[in-house]
Amino acid sequence: MKSAPLSEIRVALLGHVSVGKTTVLNAILGDKFGEVSMRRTTAGINFFRIVPSTLATTEEKDQEEIKPADKVHEEIEASNKKLRESQQIEEKWFTIQIDKQLCEMREKTSLVMVDIPGINEADTNSIYMNYVQENWKDFDCVIVIMDARQGVNTEEQVGLLRLVKENLAAKKHVPVIVMFNKVDDPDDKEQAVLVKESQDKIAKMFAVGCRDQALKQLPKLSGKKGAMHTVSTSDLYPIVIPVSAIRAYFYRAASTLSYDKFRTKFDLEIVDKIGREEFGRRKWERMPLEKKYKSLHDLVLEGSENEEEGVLGTGFDILLCALSVAVGGHKTQTKLLQSQVDIALQSIQLGKPSCSMFESLYNKSKAFEKDVDAIKQAFWSRYRPCAKSSLQAFGNEPKPELLAEPAALLKEYASFVAAVGWDHEQKLVKEASCELVREQLGVIVNAQDLQAAVNLAANRFTLDNPRNCARCQQKKPPVGQEPAWSTLSLYDWITIFESLQRSLSNELFSQELIALGILRDRYSSSLSSSGGHACECSSCNRIHNNSSYGCSDQMTCPGCRHSISRPSKCRKKHHYSNDHWNLRFEGGSIKVVGHMATIQIPSLPSDENHWGHVAWSCSSLIAAPLKNAL
Repeated sequence: MKSAPLSEIRVALLGHVSVGKTTVLNAILGDKFGEVSMRRTTAGINFFRIVPSTLATTEEKDQEEIKPADKVHEEIEASNKKLRESQQIEEKWFTIQIDKQLCEMREKTSLVMVDIPGINEADTNSIYMNYVQENWKDFDCVIVIMDARQGVNTEEQVGLLRLVKENLAAKKHVPVIVMFNKVDDPDDKEQAVLVKESQDKIAKMFAVGCRDQALKQLPKLSGKKGAMHTVSTSDLYPIVIPVSAIRAYFYRAASTLSYDKFRTKFDLEIVDKIGREEFGRRKWERMPLEKKYKSLHDLVLEGSENEEEGVLGTGFDILLCALSVAVGGHKTQTKLLQSQVDIALQSIQLGKPSCSMFESLYNKSKAFEKDVDAIKQAFWSRYRPCAKSSLQAFGNEPKPELLAEPAALLKEYASFVAAVGWDHEQKLVKEASCELVREQLGVIVNAQDLQAAVNLAANRFTLDNPRNCARCQQKKPPVGQEPAWSTLSLYDWITIFESLQRSLSNELFSQELIALGILRDRYSSSLSSSGGHACECSSCNRIHNNSSYGCSDQMTCPGCRHSISRPSKCRKKHHYSNDHWNLRFEGGSIKVVGHMATIQIPSLPSDENHWGHVAWSCSSLIAAPLKNAL
């Protein structure tokens, strides 16, 4: 088997339109990766796989093209223009490098930021809300971004927090960071009051203690390796942090730029905003444009700690602390990755697992110190109820495709256990395969026994007395009605038996093959001893046999429902049966007019609609040799 794949810790960014979500992303990444504007910008779901430039290995670089910020920005901008005009969800992946690690990372583990469009956008809100709900289990941390100037005072804002709370309870509990953005003036007392009110509302909604106390723990915890395991997440999260993302983005991105790059990187809008705050409005307004850029660039580069000094006043340092505590460190990430394994085990029990899914889960379980035996338990917990319900459905309705799912589950699991060399599981798969085939045969034999007892007693399977004819006093089933066991014809049963005989090639089913042969011969003998069909006249509704001269009108066979016009010359209609087909004389030759069978058999047993599909699929599993562990 292949070595364990690179693991991922996913951090999702949620928020409404125009709360500065993409600016937050750019601030976290320290460069302009996403499109920033006052209108809706993000239209696709963008995944940013972060590879620190100091740690990127040659192997990681070769796995996927690492794109610089400007190339990523151009691609996202072009994609957004297309997606804004549609309601289509598109996921795009980017592998990027950053200068500094956001947190301590586990070996072979990368941090992935997931930028999700505003979930309150007109005409698309339900699409992205549904996406969040369907993919919540894939997130390891969630950052909820809100506009601090609005607080938690609208139904939309409350609805967003309620969405988070419901998914935490119902699907997966992850660290949640609620970030109040656009706190650009830390001395604004009115805004500080609004933020405090919002903190209290969130604490009440999530039934947690004072959020100020949680904030005070972060600087202490972020300095510890694996800090997450030293404090209860119920005490710490959701944590509420006021931030100025635009200022944080500016200082984090500008600190490493030359003047020429600085001049082209930042729009005048951002430069003016930061310049007025740093130099004062009056002084800044009097500066010529070039001096503005030069003065601000010089300020940013003064000393080696200017980035940290600039960020300190934005609250972003607290956000980075919270992120580091939530997803940073070997122990914390191991715990998060183990949770991913638990979620994957649940998906086995709910979905249709593939061999590759089993292999991925096996590799992760080994790498993340999880018990691989849980995979066995998860599979059989999924398979057994599936097989039982499928057999029950098959017993009610003669559709072989109803048994395709348990057969497919066995096939995928068999490939996996052979790859890892689980001898005992391979034997269990063989036993389950035999059992599934025999259960299917049992349903078929029981159904034909019950129906044959009635039909043979009434001689309804003979061609002189065709099924559902007026002489039998039985009503014809409506055209297009789904087949039931009671409606299968003599030809249907022979076709079923032959399909199973051809598919059961394993010597373990020798007794079953003998029984199927006896049943087929039994039904074939009924065919060979029968004469021609009696046909019902469509005008007088009388039964006329093959030599009847009683009616010159059109005749209809109640067995095959084909109309037969009798030649006026001889006023006779000959309707014969041979090799499962209804044949008639016309112009001195035999013509095919229809098939008596009500079921159709695909040409290959690999088709799940083939009656021998389960036998064919399971026989290959039973015949496969056992493989030892690698």
